[in-house]
This record gives sequence, C-alpha cells and structure tokens, in this order.
Amino acid sequence: MAKLVPLTVCYSIPEAHVLTSTLRARGLYSIILALHHGTLSWTHLVALGGLEIHVLDVELDEARAVFQDVDLESGILTESESFMQRPWDYTTVFYLMLLASTWYPLWLKYRRWKSN
Repeated sequence: MAKLVPLTVCYSIPEAHVLTSTLRARGLYSIILALHHGTLSWTHLVALGGLEIHVLDVELDEARAVFQDVDLESGILTESESFMQRPWDYTTVFYLMLLASTWYPLWLKYRRWKSN
C-alpha cells in the first residue's frame, strides 16, 4: 500500500496550489497538508512550518522529475522589483493611512462631529 511522503514545503498559498496543480496535470496524486490552517491564518504560515506538498511514495521520483528543470528558488514567486525600488513611498502611504484611520474611532467615541 502506498504512503504519502513530503515533496516540498511552500510558504505561499498560491505557490502551493500551482505546484499541486502541475503535479495533478501530469497524473500524479498530490495533496497540500495544513491548507485550511494556512488559509484561515496565513500570517502564521512560518510558525506552522509552511504548507507541505505530499505525493505517493511510489510516484516520488516522477514528481521530482517534474520539477527537476524548474528552479523553485528563481525569484519568480517573490515580490516584484518595482515594489522594492521605492520602499519609502509605500512606507509613507502606509503611515498616512494608519494615521487617518486611528483618529476616526475617536470622533465617534467623543462625538465631536455632532452638536450637543
């Protein structure tokens, strides 16, 4: 009887789905473990150890052969270069939005916008 064995670990939900879909398109059985934990609390994927992609032990060599020509660490799945070129712009926008949204609940709490 065949058993599930780990093939790789992904720290991105879309990456895990793409890799699993590629394996399934080749006719290999694959499954993503802890997918529901990763979907509900995707900010904790590193603490959970990532999403493990498992395949059957009898198909492990075929699954490795599928990704033999693909460099999984090529940087395709990382942040775009345009995001990293101007980090101060995005940081400034982030803090402005944070500042604008923190004062809003105080207006409702003290009702300064409403006449007495």
